[in-house]
Amino acid sequence: MPLSPDEQYLLDAIETGLRNQDPAFATKLTDPDADQARRRSTLIAHACLWYGDILKDYALIGFFLIFLRGAKPATIPIAVPMATARIVTMKATWIEVRIPNRTRLK
Repeated sequence: MPLSPDEQYLLDAIETGLRNQDPAFATKLTDPDADQARRRSTLIAHACLWYGDILKDYALIGFFLIFLRGAKPATIPIAVPMATARIVTMKATWIEVRIPNRTRLK
């Protein structure tokens, strides 16, 4: 939605005032290198979150394996796939609870 002429005039006045008061800050906002650095930082943060999520899953699998420590020796070979299946099921259930089906906006 475009701005009305009054709103555009007010926005231009704010931008001009910002450039006059703090040119270094205004340069940071319009600098393409700063935008690229911000994008890179965001990408690294997302990668760290995914990595942490994967490590959490491995920790949960280890947690289930500790509970299976007293299991019969014949069931030990299937313990890791069983623990992995439980983690995947819990994760899928958590995603369904957190992100229900949403209707699309028209």
